[in-house]
Amino acid sequence: MPLGEPLGLLALLGAIPIIVAYLLRPRKVRMEVPSIIVLFEAYRPKRFERIFKKLVKDTLLPLQLIAILLFALALSGPYIVIGEQVSSQNVAIVIDASGSMMADGRFEEALKKAEGYLGAKNTIVVAKSRPMVALEDAPPSEARKVLSGLRCGASSADLSSAILLASEKLPRGEGTIVLISDLSHYRGENPVGAISMARGNGHTVVVDEVVGNGNTDNVGIVDGWIESGEGGYIFHYEVKSYYQPRNVEIEAESGGKKTKTTLNLGADESEFLTTQLSAGTSVIRLNVKDSLSADNIAYIYIPTRGTREILFIGNSTSPALVAMDVMKENYVKSITRQSSIPSLAGYDVVVVGDEGAKISKELGMMLKAYVESGGKLVVLGSESLMSDMAIGELLPVEIKGTFNETILSVVSKSEVVDGIPFNGISVVKGLETMGKEGSITLVESSMGYPVISYWEFGRGVVVYVGLSDMGGWDDFPSKPEYPIFWLQLLNWLTGVGDAQSYNVKAGMLMPLGSMKEVITPSGKVITDLLLLDEVGIYTVDDKTYAVNMFDSLESDIGFKSSLEPGVYGGGATYTLERSENRMDLTWIALAVLGVICVGELFILRRRGEL
Repeated sequence: MPLGEPLGLLALLGAIPIIVAYLLRPRKVRMEVPSIIVLFEAYRPKRFERIFKKLVKDTLLPLQLIAILLFALALSGPYIVIGEQVSSQNVAIVIDASGSMMADGRFEEALKKAEGYLGAKNTIVVAKSRPMVALEDAPPSEARKVLSGLRCGASSADLSSAILLASEKLPRGEGTIVLISDLSHYRGENPVGAISMARGNGHTVVVDEVVGNGNTDNVGIVDGWIESGEGGYIFHYEVKSYYQPRNVEIEAESGGKKTKTTLNLGADESEFLTTQLSAGTSVIRLNVKDSLSADNIAYIYIPTRGTREILFIGNSTSPALVAMDVMKENYVKSITRQSSIPSLAGYDVVVVGDEGAKISKELGMMLKAYVESGGKLVVLGSESLMSDMAIGELLPVEIKGTFNETILSVVSKSEVVDGIPFNGISVVKGLETMGKEGSITLVESSMGYPVISYWEFGRGVVVYVGLSDMGGWDDFPSKPEYPIFWLQLLNWLTGVGDAQSYNVKAGMLMPLGSMKEVITPSGKVITDLLLLDEVGIYTVDDKTYAVNMFDSLESDIGFKSSLEPGVYGGGATYTLERSENRMDLTWIALAVLGVICVGELFILRRRGEL
């Protein structure tokens, strides 16, 4: 408990004369002494024991000692802090959480500096590859909790966008923006422009530099890519030493085998190396001690390729069937709706094409059970879907009718439609649809009708491809990208894609379509928009992604940008006065002291000493 006047505790010395007085005070005792008392003289307790018992037996002494303690506390001015007041009402703190901030204690220093800038209302913006608001209009107590939970990413930071975002969160014409950064490399626009815009909105901008321990020595893996060859995959990577020569031991682990090599690098020198990769997760480590550890390791993931078993239910002359059948990794079984439908269990993907007829109730029930248990279903467009009750429940869209000529456009980024020029497809007819709640539209018509859409049904996934299979509604089957579309769609559904797509640079934003559980290098999160900003392995939807820093600019932790620390607008200096709101406890101590005094008088009266 804090005290306003600690010297008041000197009043505790008053306990000494009271204790002495109790020890010396004579007592009159009447008693009959038998003649044999001499025999017990040897068994008298020692003087110290007699004194102690004498003190303990008197009930007034503890009360008087407590009274002296309370009196001393009252003189000392005890209080508790119930809040604080600051001179600045609105503060938006922008914290640089880029890869270079992980070096030699910089981020920890930034968090301590941030606490010193907290105002009455606080907004915290974390500057990474994409800035995010961690807290808005909160008191200092909440801001400290949020600050304690922040961490760095392994990518460069867009400081300009972060400053503009902080400016948007403050009332126009008031408030202070505080940028806390090592003022090293950044992505995007020059922050000076954003500072000028923030000043134009009436905000004072403070730029505070963190330097950590001042050690700029670093060596790291600054680039890497995968190349496919006849014998498998080869990983190419670049190792660079900054500012001083280095002898670097490199350890590569892949397929359960470890290899080591030593690399001699000069100051600001780099070298390219290669290593053979096996399927699964491989790791390359630099066994060095430097100021930044995030770039001393690289993770590489190569998916295990196997034969995909696909069941196609439709016409044997379907262009979709031909496109899937030519892929060497596919085993495609083709049947019609009139055939005896085999068990769907064991098929990686089931594709339902156009036969100009409805799906039977029995097949519809089989497809539903297949998807609910985790199967992947693709349904191609056909007019029969407009009245097909057996499969309508499974589709991510509701079919209302048909439309005429239109232009297609991609509305959601996905590996399924990446690189496919849908705006060049000539469409003369299609199905008028409306997306169901929870569905994700990838491609839509100029009228806003979903053309390629998907959703999760049970434990599985259903994809609607509203382009014609046999009806001649469009010329997509004649395009060279048609087989590529089917390859990307099947790879996405079965979790097998190009090896490079599973190995990404930190800072990438991955839309998941819906809330999903993701295993990250630091734990589990549930999100629908995943920022890959940690070095390590991510797992989502049974797919594995390796994320690496691979940024020669962020690894250059000794670099200083043109941005200077200081105060921009509002004067040459910036000070923040902070005071505490206190609750005085003196009156409580005096009240308890009064109760004790009344109790002492009551005891004396009962003894007959008053």
